[in-house]
Amino acid sequence: MRFWDSSALLPLFVAERSTADMRELAELDSDIIVWTLTFVELISSVWRREPGAYPDIHRAEAARRISAADGKWFKVSGIRAVIAVSKDVANRRRLRAGDTLQLSAAIVASDGHPASLPFVTLDRDLASAARAEGFPVLP
Repeated sequence: MRFWDSSALLPLFVAERSTADMRELAELDSDIIVWTLTFVELISSVWRREPGAYPDIHRAEAARRISAADGKWFKVSGIRAVIAVSKDVANRRRLRAGDTLQLSAAIVASDGHPASLPFVTLDRDLASAARAEGFPVLP
């Protein structure tokens, strides 16, 4: 069981340099935990891609696969709890709002024991903040 940030999940649906590594890691993870709004981040990332480099038919297929996977993921959905934690995280870490919420959701998922829950991200700033909070960070 691991907490997955959207930066690590996106390569499962869109071909990127890290796709093979993330697929391998996902195959080893029987229970993927995500922040409840990760779906929105992923869909937004897919549709923001350049139309010439990533045709609409590929975007639509990626969006369909994200929707299917989203139904299988465990979600941190307690928005009030995440917001409460995010106030402290925002004071301690210099992160964008979305990353602050991702990290806060992981803290909630870990029941306040970050060392017990691996955090999967490809975002360097978020990885650094997660390590500082006590999470083992992958990859």
